[in-house]
Amino acid sequence: MGTRDAIRQNPVVTFGLLFVVGWTALVALGVAAGAKFPEYGDWVGRHGVGGIVGLAVLATFLILAIAVLGELGETGPAPEEWPPE
Repeated sequence: MGTRDAIRQNPVVTFGLLFVVGWTALVALGVAAGAKFPEYGDWVGRHGVGGIVGLAVLATFLILAIAVLGELGETGPAPEEWPPE
């Protein structure tokens, strides 16, 4: 199914995924802006190590969401029927 067909057949899912991707990117920018440089002994509140871990988790989620969005545009056929005829 092409991307155009995916949007025609599943507009709520497509726009929902686009919203999630955009929202995740904005949250990642907020985390990057709020994290301090990692320093030894500065572990109260927002700190650098927490910011790095948060960005890693958000990046992983963003990659998975983009992969799901890419699957909507997959042109390959559906899985084979089982048992084969």
